[in-house]
Parts: sequence; structure tokens; C-alpha cells
Amino acid sequence: MFPSDKRRAVAKTLLLVWPAIEEERRVLNGKIDYYCSRGMNPAWNTEQLMEKIAEVSAKSAMLQNLKKEIDGAVAQLPEKLQRVINAYYTRRKFKEKVVSAGFAETTFLRHLDLAINAVSLRLDGIGINAFTWQNLLANFTLIRSIFEKQKVKRAVEN
Repeated sequence: MFPSDKRRAVAKTLLLVWPAIEEERRVLNGKIDYYCSRGMNPAWNTEQLMEKIAEVSAKSAMLQNLKKEIDGAVAQLPEKLQRVINAYYTRRKFKEKVVSAGFAETTFLRHLDLAINAVSLRLDGIGINAFTWQNLLANFTLIRSIFEKQKVKRAVEN
């Protein structure tokens, strides 16, 4: 189990990535199609192509499973916390986030904190642990870059 501050940082990063996972999977699936189309070209090594296809397919499947777990963690929240999470992580401007969730700003922030805690516990409970987290950071530039930005933001805030 992660310490609570690390668990929250992981949950925040994954929630920030959450809306972009499907687009990232589309990009990976496009790469798979590209590699498959190269299989007919004798200039390409079939073994290397198969390795690339397997590698990219595994990444796509990992993202699909991650999205499913995040969706499940959010779905287990009470409806008002789901609204806050959806508003916060899918809207651009803070005021839009608060208005779309239908709460006062202080209530919104309090609910957001509760929701992040609940999601972080759920993700930890299903196995987003130190090993899987390091694997996600190593395999996905998107997740790693967002995590690094959040780390800098936390350092500035402290």
C-alpha cells in the first residue's frame, strides 16, 4: 500500500490522464495498423514487426484496463462526487468546472478532496501499487509527463 500522499498523487495523475486514454489508445491502434500494413513489404523484418505489434498491443491493452479501473473507481462514488470528478477532470476553466457540477466553490473543493481520496483508495485496493505505477511511468510518456508536472506543482505549493 502506498503512503497516503503518494496514493493521492497517483490518483490525481491518473484522473488527469483519464479523459485522454481513449485518444492515446486510438494512436496506439493506428501504430498497430501501420505495422500490420508493413508486413507485406519485404524490406521489413517480419520478426521485428511482430515484436513491435505485440509491444504496442500490450500497451493498448494496459491502457484499456487502466481506463476500466478508473471508470470503476469513479462509478463507485456517490453521484455528487462523480459529478465533481467528471466536471473537474473534463472541463478546462475552474469556473466552468464548479458551475457544471452545480455546487458552491467551497463545497466543490471539499467534494473534490473527498472524491480524490476515495478514488485513490479504490485504485490502491485493486493493485495500482508501486510496481504497477513504475510500469505505467516507464511505458507511457503521457502519464510520466503529467506526473512530473504535478510533482513540480506540489513542490511549489509546499
